[in-house]
Amino acid sequence: MHIGEMGGCIEEEVDKYIRDAHCDFLPIYTDGSKQDPRTGRTSAAFSVPEYKVAAHQLEQRDKQLKKQDTLYREQVTKLEERGKRFYSAITESYQKASWEVSAKFRHYQINPVCADLQREVLKCYRENSGQTLSCSQIASLYLQCVSEARQSKMGPGD
Repeated sequence: MHIGEMGGCIEEEVDKYIRDAHCDFLPIYTDGSKQDPRTGRTSAAFSVPEYKVAAHQLEQRDKQLKKQDTLYREQVTKLEERGKRFYSAITESYQKASWEVSAKFRHYQINPVCADLQREVLKCYRENSGQTLSCSQIASLYLQCVSEARQSKMGPGD
């Protein structure tokens, strides 16, 4: 092969490589400095590869997503703070109401009346099962004690 012929081959290979490598470029038609041989339209002196346009779009989308992420994180933080304040207020209100209710009923202490006689009656019934009449004297004393305690609580004339 002759060197001149090789030069033609190389030029063809370079042209093919440029066409293949730059087929994704997006021509920008503005100042009429060049003309696209395929369409006949005039174009600018430069072209922007489509992957650069896509990269720019992705960057813009990424910026939007970051802004939205920041906004959502701020909103979540605000909602969490609001929830904590609400929980704190509810807890405080519950504790106050609980304290008030327990304070209201604390002073009512029940002391069993005639507890000793009651124990003796129960003991007698256990020891004499089936013979309840043998415990009638202690049971009678217990009933009398309860009656006296009831009358003393009610006061005279009640």
